[in-house]
Amino acid sequence: MKGFYNGLKKVWGPMKEGSVNLKSTDGMETFYDGKRVVARWSEHFQKLLNVPGDIDHEALDNIPQRITKTSLDEISTMAEMARAIAGLKDGKAPGGDGIPAEVLMHGGDILFSRLHQLITNAWEMGSVP
Repeated sequence: MKGFYNGLKKVWGPMKEGSVNLKSTDGMETFYDGKRVVARWSEHFQKLLNVPGDIDHEALDNIPQRITKTSLDEISTMAEMARAIAGLKDGKAPGGDGIPAEVLMHGGDILFSRLHQLITNAWEMGSVP
């Protein structure tokens, strides 16, 4: 492996700390300035990524479409919510809401009905009240 790296040094030459060999628009150039390195990479990715795409719209129109599942638009029932809460595991870290699973699982009927009412309201309004 050491011979491999020595061979690379012979081909490319020793480099100073922090230098980068990049192909400039007019040939190979070594950049030592961090701003020039970033500018060169920016130029490279602008050319690479910002090219107009050749999209065949006829081919897009021929892609078979899946059937829309309207059942996903329906509000969840109390039974569905009960199954979801029953499937939670004890001892896991709470999610983004910060509510541990044990609170939901052992909160009782009042918490369960209020939670279902909150979810139903959020579903109908399209946002959390």
